[in-house]
Amino acid sequence: MINPWQDMQNNTKRRVYSNSSYNIFWIVDLNGRYAFGIELDFYLKTNRKGIKFNGLTTLIKKSENTTNFYIALNDNSNWQLFKLVCDDIILLLNTHKNNKNVIDNVETRLLKWRKIFVLNIDDDFGIEKQMGLFGELSFLNDIASSQVGFEQALDSWVGASFDKQDFIFNDCAVEIKTYKTSRPQNITISSAYQLYTNKEKLYLVAYALSASNQGFSVKDIVESVEAKITDIEAFYKKLFLYGYKANDQSNLQKFKIDKILFFNVNDKFPKIVTTDIDHRICDVKYTINLLKCNEFLLDQIKL
Repeated sequence: MINPWQDMQNNTKRRVYSNSSYNIFWIVDLNGRYAFGIELDFYLKTNRKGIKFNGLTTLIKKSENTTNFYIALNDNSNWQLFKLVCDDIILLLNTHKNNKNVIDNVETRLLKWRKIFVLNIDDDFGIEKQMGLFGELSFLNDIASSQVGFEQALDSWVGASFDKQDFIFNDCAVEIKTYKTSRPQNITISSAYQLYTNKEKLYLVAYALSASNQGFSVKDIVESVEAKITDIEAFYKKLFLYGYKANDQSNLQKFKIDKILFFNVNDKFPKIVTTDIDHRICDVKYTINLLKCNEFLLDQIKL
């Protein structure tokens, strides 16, 4: 992802080249913060002073003939997530022609990003979450891409959106699980939907991982995938929805893949699904011992 603020000096701005009829700018403010500005050549009647947003600061400045709306990033190391937000606003401005509501519409769009900022800034990106994302990205980078191509593999990756399964293809769904090689070969199923699908086939792919300085981190696989796809913004949006922290690499663990197991999740596979559950039960979480599921093992899967 290209950093539009790179090499800009403090208290400078650079016009954003887009199809918008508005004056929009990449900005580095007096304090060196990355910012984004919309400068309107008319006075906009509004009493709003900006919205509260964890990670961002918004400001509206008005004079007799102008109204300027600014968004500043509190921590420049989060620039990749901020760039996605700015790109989304630019897309909105390219199609939005109603000057009177432009700021309201931008603030409404900003609110849709609040959850992702909370995930990125406040939530912990510990070992378990790293292992989960490592498994899904490894499947995307090594297996799915080799069969359907990187673009379709990325489109099929829905785990970051907390869908039923991690990957949804035309004729099948795939659920990815990881476990530590040094621990019992158990995986946790966190809902009654994870092993249930309307697709023709459902596969479970389990990665046995061990910590190793000779292995790879989530960041390593992110960079590998990024170099091979065209829709980088869509990729990073899914990463941030997962809780990936591009700005905090100090705690990233390196993993080595010791084994990959493929399972055919058919009617006889041990699972709890929605059709088996009393409607008064609100949530289901259970553990499967994969050592006892050898009859469902496959040498490989066809997507």
